Amino acid sequence: MRGGANGLQTIQLGGQQIGGTLESAHYGSSSGGPRRAPPPTPSRCVSFAVAPVSPEQCARYCAAQGVDKKTAALYSELFDGHIGTVLAAAQDEARTAQVEKALQLAKAAADRDSYAAACLLAAYEKDKAGAAALLTDFRAVAAAGLRQSPHAPVQGIAAQRALRLAEAAIQRLGAQVNPKIVLSVFAAKFRAL
Repeated sequence: MRGGANGLQTIQLGGQQIGGTLESAHYGSSSGGPRRAPPPTPSRCVSFAVAPVSPEQCARYCAAQGVDKKTAALYSELFDGHIGTVLAAAQDEARTAQVEKALQLAKAAADRDSYAAACLLAAYEKDKAGAAALLTDFRAVAAAGLRQSPHAPVQGIAAQRALRLAEAAIQRLGAQVNPKIVLSVFAAKFRAL
């Protein structure tokens, strides 16, 4: 933020243009580093939701940022061109492992294997945040299956049902229902997919 000649404050917004979308933006400050705007400023700003780029454009961009091309292509399909999500998943080992578990869970859904799902989910019975994060990535994989992505193990009607199950489980976790019960019921319902 800088003071203008007339005493008014101005905010500089910086970002990188990628395929018609704004990838990142931050408020500039006189110290040169990104920071949050003071509380009164956002109340006078307008927020715009920007659509993601195509998975192909996302994969190219992420590969240019140092992500392995196969990983960039896979994650771009799974996360439907959301560049920030793809980069976060590809550049963080813990998140990469979580996406792999979401893919394993989707395979269990495709196979209607509630036992495999229960075994995978058992590690999350006392980790509500981890369970919600895993289910969020599983939801992305199921949504990719609805878009007929060849990278999604679960497809068609099974993907639609899996997506609904994930949404309900995430909602229950947010409503303070016991995670062990939520995850057990979630896994048991894989038989009916």
